[in-house]
Amino acid sequence: MSRTKPDQPLRKSTIMGRVKDQFAGRILSIEPQTDRGQDCHVVKLMGDDGEFRIIHVACND
Repeated sequence: MSRTKPDQPLRKSTIMGRVKDQFAGRILSIEPQTDRGQDCHVVKLMGDDGEFRIIHVACND
């Protein structure tokens, strides 16, 4: 995931929409993690199947 406008950071609403498109379930939290990239966010999600998932969005490895 990358910025649509280079001068504006990713919005949490954009990240939520993208995660919900890929994973069914409820988002528990979205937290920035700027030490792994300027737009890096960690999303915690409880899937409809009962699985707890941690998803890293726009993070450097």
